[in-house]
Amino acid sequence: MTIIHLDYDLIHELASLLEEEFPVLVNTFIENSNHLLEKMSTLLAEGDIKIFIMNIHSFKGSCKNLGAEHLADLCMNYETLANQGQIERIDSEFKEIRAELDKVSELLRHYMNSASN
Repeated sequence: MTIIHLDYDLIHELASLLEEEFPVLVNTFIENSNHLLEKMSTLLAEGDIKIFIMNIHSFKGSCKNLGAEHLADLCMNYETLANQGQIERIDSEFKEIRAELDKVSELLRHYMNSASN
């Protein structure tokens, strides 16, 4: 199975539509995603599963909207586990999600740098 970190067709379309606002979208996504991961870790630690599910679902949607396919899939896995009450199977440090977010962030920044040249 091939891992799709970014849907570049979608990225090209977004960049074309948003023009100078595209970097704002990307930077906001990266910043908000990192903040959201911290929040979700706290929610898990506090046992607030309902709000955790809402947050991971929202994060999954943001990932899909930006073409971060594998990141969205990882979020979906955590959302499913939470909905099934299998909280103990969720890595509260989000190591795999953080690593994928780092990869997606790097690819997005590279895309923006290469598009501006």
